[in-house]
Amino acid sequence: MKKRHLIITILAGLVGVIAFLASCMISVEIEGDYIEPDKLQMSLVVEMNGEQSPRIEVIMIGEEIYVKDPETRQWMRGEDVAAYEDYAGLEEFALGSIEYMKAFEGTSILGDEEINGISCYHIKGIVRPENMIDTAQELIPPDSEALDAELWIGKNDYLVHQMIIDIELDEASEDSELPISAGSFTFTYQFSQHNESITIEAPPLFE
Repeated sequence: MKKRHLIITILAGLVGVIAFLASCMISVEIEGDYIEPDKLQMSLVVEMNGEQSPRIEVIMIGEEIYVKDPETRQWMRGEDVAAYEDYAGLEEFALGSIEYMKAFEGTSILGDEEINGISCYHIKGIVRPENMIDTAQELIPPDSEALDAELWIGKNDYLVHQMIIDIELDEASEDSELPISAGSFTFTYQFSQHNESITIEAPPLFE
């Protein structure tokens, strides 16, 4: 059972943003813990054109999603928290994006670098969409053959400590649950605390 702490930062220039603006700059930071195959606890903050959203805390266990209401600080089911509506789907994207690492194919070594004090091999490569599960494909341009990617692998532990993927999206997938339609994206993933003690349980609900 694989466990890891993760930080995902998404920087995007968006066009045609559903429920927001016609075009804007957006950054999303997701931080949390992941237990393979389907447990995730995370908090996320979205900043759009200088305006920051309330911090949303989410627990996902299988298909069940729980959200801490940012106003009442009570745990509720996701569909019952109004502040969560605009960001619904990001937790499934975060969980599915782990698949990017599995689909990575190295093409060249760029050199050695340190990530959070860990000496790493810096490798350039590609990610092939056909090798990923459906959830991880939601932001991939239609008919894309491969995505450019970079991976940082620990020289001593051979674990992934960072991954960066750039995506140019002219048209969103019809199946995407994310509130976007097109734009230029940079996804930065940082992983730490590999296989350390992590517990993810359903929270007590406020009824």
